[in-house]
Amino acid sequence: MIVDANANLGNWPFRRTSYNDPKRLLERLARVDIDRAWVVSLDAVMYKNVHAANAPLAEMAAEYPALMPVATINPTFPAWERDLVECKESLGYRGVRAYPNYHQYELGDPAFDDFLAVADDLDMFVEIAVRMTDERHHHPLCMVPPVELAALPDLAAKYPRLPIMLINAKNTDLVPLIEPRGPAAWSSWAAAWAWSTSCSALTRPTTTRRAPSSKSPANASSPRRNKKPSSTATRAGCSRPQARRLSPKEGPGTQQEHRSSLAP
Repeated sequence: MIVDANANLGNWPFRRTSYNDPKRLLERLARVDIDRAWVVSLDAVMYKNVHAANAPLAEMAAEYPALMPVATINPTFPAWERDLVECKESLGYRGVRAYPNYHQYELGDPAFDDFLAVADDLDMFVEIAVRMTDERHHHPLCMVPPVELAALPDLAAKYPRLPIMLINAKNTDLVPLIEPRGPAAWSSWAAAWAWSTSCSALTRPTTTRRAPSSKSPANASSPRRNKKPSSTATRAGCSRPQARRLSPKEGPGTQQEHRSSLAP
């Protein structure tokens, strides 16, 4: 079974979303052989009271067994503890997502520590959205920096039973956390990167290469056909960079962000 752990429902104020209702999202997932999805409400990110989006999301997802809703909680908002308990006990949520940058707090703040403690007590997993979209695509009046992750290793050690997932993180966000911790941390990171990249690749449309025609005048044994091409130009006329081996410290995927086409 393949699960998309970062799918969205609802609307994003700065960009039109193509798969913002359950039916169209499931049709899109089926085209790339993804069986299930964890979904969050895009609307909740910009709500002052984010909990107002949790009940509608749970009701919407209840009609589709392939969708598992993930709650949104802002631990700086009044009575957030009550809201999180309601998500778990009344609405049936199993996980919760936090947006520290959009809700203006840091991972090192006591409020976030309290949030992790309550989620741990409720046996819920936690997602941290490092960013929503690439910073180059932000509206000029709403420039939101990525979440600073320096406090995360200590928090993860404090709550060893609590599953914590980073959403929309770039490799350059993770390397400073992993590098000081030695080769074992790099091995764990490499496995997680391979898994997330595979999930990301499955969300992109695939193309099939047309088989060569039997009527082609070219001779298969011709030296010209066997000669390795020297040009890197693609059929579309764009230059394709030569592949190179990455160092262990650089890590795979450092040069570009791997993004799901389902992300806003």
